[in-house]
Order: sequence, then structure tokens, then C-alpha cells
Amino acid sequence: DAANTLTLSGDSTFDVDEVVSDIDAGNTSGTVIVTTDELSGSGTTPEMTITAGSGSLEVNGDDAAPSDTDDLDIEIDADNLSDGDDGADLTLTGDTEYRVNNDASSGEVTIDASGLDASGGLTLTGSGDFNLINTTEDVTAPDLSGRLTVTTKSGENNSINVEAGTGELIVDATDTGDSITVDAAAQSDDFTTDNDFDDEANDPQDQWEVTAEGSGSVTVNNVTADVDAQTLTGDLIVDISGGSDVDIRAGAADNTVRTNATGADIDAGAMGSSDTLTLEDSGDVGVFNLRDGATIDAAAQDYAGSLEIKTDLNAGESATVNTGTEATSITGDSGAVIVDALDLEDTLGEEVDTL
Repeated sequence: DAANTLTLSGDSTFDVDEVVSDIDAGNTSGTVIVTTDELSGSGTTPEMTITAGSGSLEVNGDDAAPSDTDDLDIEIDADNLSDGDDGADLTLTGDTEYRVNNDASSGEVTIDASGLDASGGLTLTGSGDFNLINTTEDVTAPDLSGRLTVTTKSGENNSINVEAGTGELIVDATDTGDSITVDAAAQSDDFTTDNDFDDEANDPQDQWEVTAEGSGSVTVNNVTADVDAQTLTGDLIVDISGGSDVDIRAGAADNTVRTNATGADIDAGAMGSSDTLTLEDSGDVGVFNLRDGATIDAAAQDYAGSLEIKTDLNAGESATVNTGTEATSITGDSGAVIVDALDLEDTLGEEVDTL
């Protein structure tokens, strides 16, 4: 409502207290600090909207109903905040439910929501890019088509959920005690005509829809596209829900892939000595670049898909394969492969599984 809007402009620092009206700061270039009075939206209709300027914006929202986490309280138009540096453009604190929209065609909006209360919420929308730093709470972005980067706050054991949009998602579980769970249901594969296993590499035209980094653990659910975790030093779990060309770069620790009857090509090149790739369910899997000291375990969870493996070993090196219950093919490149084939089924009168 224009009649109830506070309009700010210029390069001053503005400090606005006890406000519940809409704020138009689109023509500001300095810092705008907003502390609200108690407010509460209704459903997806916020009580307050803020249009940010090109400087920086800090918002401390006070939710009149903090136990109600379903109603949107504050909506922020962040287009003007989008820039090319990684300093915080938008700082969010308090216990309100925020929705931040960015439709800028260049740059990204960097958000520090480390002061957001556990009863608050953050939803991201638009076609522009976001970079969330010092993240301690969940992030919801199913309607975001831009790139989203989420980095957990260092020095704390953070456990967060991230609901991906349709754009690229990068998650960084900063510390070993951090855990990030991703819902990738909104994503789709941008390139499905490559064959990583045959090529023993990913096609340069193929974008990685999810990239996992850091020292903590990452779980990616509802996967139908590609996951790159080659720089992740914590454990990785990938739960596949469909798709015709799921490509995975395993992390540099233990990896679990739940195929759920959908196939995948897995690059194991980042796995090191004592790292294990555990396979579950029945989707056909091709694993390549299996290196020294690494293990493919298809036996522990009675993996029932067809398994193909290509090693990348030097003389004197070795890798281990514990087969599942179905056909297994191993192509060795120098070194030695230790195979435990106990789980391979060979039932008289049925198709014989082969090694």
C-alpha cells in the first residue's frame, strides 16, 4: 500500500526502528538497518515488504506469533543488492519468516542469516543467484531458478536442510561436525546424452546440478540429475529417485549410493585408501577410476543391480570389490583387484550371474 510506505533515498545510513509499514529503499546506496515491531503475515501474504537499495540491508524481524512458522512475515526485493563481491549484502536476524526474491541478471546476493532464530525461516525465489554464508538454519528454494550456494557457519556443529530449486546448487559443509541434507526433487538433468562410464570422464557440456564441498557430511535425496562431490572430505549419501543419466563424482571419504532401481555412472577417482563406496538397491551401476586402497562394497546391502567396474591402478597397488547378487564385470588396469564374490547368485535353471 503506497499510502503506508516509508520511502528512503540517498547515500546516508538509515536506521529505522519499530516499523511494520512497507519500506521502499530502492534508491538508497548506503546501509539501511530495519528493526520491526511485532508483525505477522497470513499464509503467503507478508505483512511487510522491503525493496532494497544498492548498498546493504540489515533486517531484524519480530514475529508476533513465533510458534507459527507457516505464515510469511516479511518479503524482500533484493534485485538491487546483487553484486560481484562476497561480502554480506543482506543480513537477516530475528524470528520472522522471510522470503527474499532476486531477479537480477548478473552478480549474486550474499546473505548472512547466522542470526536467524530457529523459529524463523528463509525462502528464496527468483531467477538471480544467491550466496548464503554462515548458514545455521534451513533454506527453502524450490522456486529459485538461479544458482544457490550455501556454506555452513564455521566453529559450530550445524545440521541443516536445503530444498534446492531448479538451478545449480553448491553446498559447503564447512566443518567435520556439519551435516547438510539436500532435497533435489526440483532439479532436472541438463545433459543426458553422455556416457561417463564408457568415456571414463564427464562430458564438458554436462553441468553438475549439485556440488558438495567441505569437511562435513552431505546427503542428497530425490536425485535425478548429477552430483559432484570430488572435493568433499566428509561422507556422502546419494539417494536416486529417477532420471536417465545420473552421473556422480564420489567424495574423498565413504560414499553410499542408493540406486532405487535407477542406474548411475560413478567416478571414484577422488576416493583414497580405506574409502568405501557402498551400493544399495537394484539400479545398474558403472564405476570407473577405482584407485589404490579403495573398496566397492555391493555385498553389505545385497545390491542387486548389474555392476561394471574399471580400475585405475599402478603396479603394486590394489583395490577391493565385494560383489552384489547380480552380474559383475571388472576391467583391471595394472595392479591387483581383490574380489569377494560370495554374494553372486548362481541358481540352477535361471540365468547365471557372471564375474
